[in-house]
Amino acid sequence: MKHLIVINPRSFPREAELNVMVGYVRSFFINNFPGAFDVHISRYPRDGIRVVRRFIENAGGQNTRIYAIGGHGIISDCINGMIDAPNAQLAIMPYGMSSNFIRAFKNNAEALFKDFSLQCISTSVTTDLISTGDKHFVNYCSIGLDAGVSIEYFSLAEKFPRLINKIKDIAYIFCVPMAINKIIVPDRFYEMTVDGKKFDGHYANITISNCGLFGRNKSHTPMAHPADGMLDVMTMKDTNKLVKGVIYYDQIRGRYHKHPDIFTHIRGREIVVKTADPVCCVLDGERNVITHLDAKIVPGAIQIVSPGGDGYAIQGMDLDDF
Repeated sequence: MKHLIVINPRSFPREAELNVMVGYVRSFFINNFPGAFDVHISRYPRDGIRVVRRFIENAGGQNTRIYAIGGHGIISDCINGMIDAPNAQLAIMPYGMSSNFIRAFKNNAEALFKDFSLQCISTSVTTDLISTGDKHFVNYCSIGLDAGVSIEYFSLAEKFPRLINKIKDIAYIFCVPMAINKIIVPDRFYEMTVDGKKFDGHYANITISNCGLFGRNKSHTPMAHPADGMLDVMTMKDTNKLVKGVIYYDQIRGRYHKHPDIFTHIRGREIVVKTADPVCCVLDGERNVITHLDAKIVPGAIQIVSPGGDGYAIQGMDLDDF
């Protein structure tokens, strides 16, 4: 087996921390897999895609294991480089501001995912992906309010990485009113179809999830499962600014069921969303402005290493956990 380690240097604010990680990685693989590994430090967003593709091609059909050291950005890069590579497996190593996907596993202790000695020998689990045409994502896509909150949060994190890393939950809550006040078209009309069935309406937020977990203990769609061949859509009807933040917070804490007149849960395999005015959209941390989105589930698209050995948690997570 060939091993490629892809590192996001922004996950290590101090150069000394990055140097320690690179030194440890090289030492570990020299001792255990001499001549069968390579290390790449990502230079810019989506840089890892071409590196992963080339590494897999050069492996000539051998099994390859790709280690993504960082957050959702580097994970997405590795995933998009692994598409249509059945002999490749992804090992997620959570060192970024946000590595939410590991919470989908039964045994999701962060220490397990940071353990190279486990990641290099553990078995993998078949995992679905969300496709938007030329890009693939493993977790979720949000349109509207949640995307606005995420953009505010990531902007703060880029300016004050150490501070935000210490007060993640407080910072996220602080970003909710900021996003609500910045939304230009509050009462936005969306045309939306799920497997061809129309669900047009005025929504404050639309979330399309393969997994839907984020933060330390948050979820848009706690019922979503990353290997069931389906997407879970949660729509939030628009309402006035005074209660919008409170209702949104109930959603991300898994308590959407408290507002049956506001939230609608839909399942499907292809979701098409259109709107007349540009709206913010976030796909696993990648920020965009869109007027049209076509998202499809790709069943069993990749293999992700399960260092705890237990695979994914059972679909339909207990809401009391949130």
